[in-house]
Amino acid sequence: MLSSDMEPLVTKRLISSRARSLAGKINIPGDNLISQRSLILGSLSIGETIIEGLLENDEVLATAKAMQSFGATIEKMGKGVHWRVVGRGVGGLDEPTDVINCNNAISNLQLLIGAAVGQPITTFFTGNGSFQPQSLWQTVEPLESMGVKVVAHKGFTLPIAVIAPETLIPISYIMPTSSDSIKSAILIAGIAAPGETTLIETVTTYDHTEIMLRYFGAEINIKNTEAGRCISLLGEVELTGRQIVIPANPASAVFPAVAALLIEDSEILLPNVGVNPLRFYVFEALQEMGADIELINRRMKCGEPTADLAVRHSRLKGIEVPQKQALSMVNEYPIFLVAAACADGVTIMRGLISGMKVKERNQLIDTINDLISVGVQIEIDGADLKVIGASNGIAGGAKISVDINDCIILAFLVLGMVSMDKIAIDVVTGVINSFPSFSKLMNKAGASITNIDDYCY
Repeated sequence: MLSSDMEPLVTKRLISSRARSLAGKINIPGDNLISQRSLILGSLSIGETIIEGLLENDEVLATAKAMQSFGATIEKMGKGVHWRVVGRGVGGLDEPTDVINCNNAISNLQLLIGAAVGQPITTFFTGNGSFQPQSLWQTVEPLESMGVKVVAHKGFTLPIAVIAPETLIPISYIMPTSSDSIKSAILIAGIAAPGETTLIETVTTYDHTEIMLRYFGAEINIKNTEAGRCISLLGEVELTGRQIVIPANPASAVFPAVAALLIEDSEILLPNVGVNPLRFYVFEALQEMGADIELINRRMKCGEPTADLAVRHSRLKGIEVPQKQALSMVNEYPIFLVAAACADGVTIMRGLISGMKVKERNQLIDTINDLISVGVQIEIDGADLKVIGASNGIAGGAKISVDINDCIILAFLVLGMVSMDKIAIDVVTGVINSFPSFSKLMNKAGASITNIDDYCY
């Protein structure tokens, strides 16, 4: 039985205090993007898929629950780390008897719409109201070109009804925006369309869907052209269930990695981390700053490059990050700013401000204000973000409140480990969804994170 229904909002106050050193092996949770795609493509395959290391957070469990609604068999095997998926094949999903609730996960909604339209059924989707109408429209607009009909309220808000045609039409489509989840929705739909579906990305996005489609047996070709990265997928090819080992999420691994880099006499090992080049920009920036991060035991798992990361305390120096690289680290900027705040010299992220979406920019401004409250010297300089490093230490001694964003919560927990005075973080959701075991694992390695109270609104 799976449960992903929203619970009452709970605030958890976490106190992060200065740590002496970190040591040992820290096992990072599985990658959320690969976990979701494993469940969906396993459900669209013939036969059995066994998944090891699935990230069991709300978003991934919601994906599993949704695919069960489409008729796939999905179950955890005992109390271990393996999940079993028995697929229905391409075009073989059932029409759900109830509305599929995607809560606040827009990427989940996009991927599930792609899966739903591969057979002539009607599917109803809803969420918690935080979805932007533009994101919904950008998802369904290319699918409507494939013959899909979408019925929505005026203003294009949830809930929506997605009505799939008897036969999907393959399309050639130039992506107007950089979104791996919209791209993935089109590709997942394209599996069921007779003929070839072609996408062109002018800006390259994460390629986990392409890698996993090929691993499950899809005929997919990728080439770089003058117009951009061209992806061609042949539809109506049978997918076959596979054995999958989910690599650890590099976006989660960066938090203990930065902690070890900043805390004296630290040395940790992060096993089985995904090192896909499109997800590794923040580690490359840290290495440019002088970080001692060694990739050992490199191997390929299910088409994904993987390695163990050995991380040792390093004296970091400020760097200038070009705009393209800065924008590729939008999801990791909170922890990168923590590293920059503790480095020697000035770090400048060129063009970060001008290249951000409005919601991202507003969140960044809130984070900047919180960083200033704990003693970080940081400022917006036109289109750039500038951090003046304080290698002699950050003051700390403040309380901040964070709603939902795990990256900001984890970044301030790391900052508390290197500050002169403790930092208190009120976690409004009560759960660090992407890395729920963070405090426990870090304390075992030598950190000092305490939970002082829980209460409901």
